[in-house]
Amino acid sequence: MFTYSISTCLFKKCHIPLLLMNFKSIVRFCLINYIFIGNIVAFPSVPKNLHTAQPKRVHTVEVRGNSYLSRAAIMTAATQEKPYQVYMKAYDLSRGIAAQISPTLLGFQLEGLWHTSIVIYGNEYLFGSGISYYPEKQCESITALPVSRRIYLGDTYVTPEVFHSYIDSLKETFSPESYNLLRWNCNHFTNAAAEFLTGKGIDDEYVHMVERIEQSPQGKILLSFIQQVTPEATNILQVPTGKQ
Repeated sequence: MFTYSISTCLFKKCHIPLLLMNFKSIVRFCLINYIFIGNIVAFPSVPKNLHTAQPKRVHTVEVRGNSYLSRAAIMTAATQEKPYQVYMKAYDLSRGIAAQISPTLLGFQLEGLWHTSIVIYGNEYLFGSGISYYPEKQCESITALPVSRRIYLGDTYVTPEVFHSYIDSLKETFSPESYNLLRWNCNHFTNAAAEFLTGKGIDDEYVHMVERIEQSPQGKILLSFIQQVTPEATNILQVPTGKQ
């Protein structure tokens, strides 16, 4: 009995803690494998987002029904210490015409016919003849349009490498052939990029601009008129230079 009691005591004091330690190791091993095995879970589609407030948080973004999930992006963002500032730039394709005639024609004030882009890492990213990016100042000279607005969207921990991988995955979705001034344009790309970088898209004023105009009986007339007087609206940035 004495020998049995000693062995029982030793088991309780030594083996149970060891078993608990092994259990914790197994759980830790499973979690590590869950994170690192299977870098891309769903592809092609839009990766999950990471932003300043919660750099390890993941958000689903969808573009035309496609969804991306990159665990590598999550791990990269989690180790990125310094956040990057994200901006949106807006150019008025109508050069002020929309603001002048919209109250009479539409019955409400339309500030501009917007072309937008994302500014981050010192570059400006846009959609026209596919997805392109240029140094910010160079892009302004290419558009030959005055910058009407430069809006701070927030900070992100997404690195340039992760973001470039993301936009590479969107080349088919935002191809030169898919561009349409009214239905699938620069504003839709800017919205997707902003949501990926910050967890939040851009204002509806830009994304649903055309739908708002078409609510007015005279809206289609205005869109047709602006297309005629603003040729660059239908082919903005259709240039052979730039990084794609």
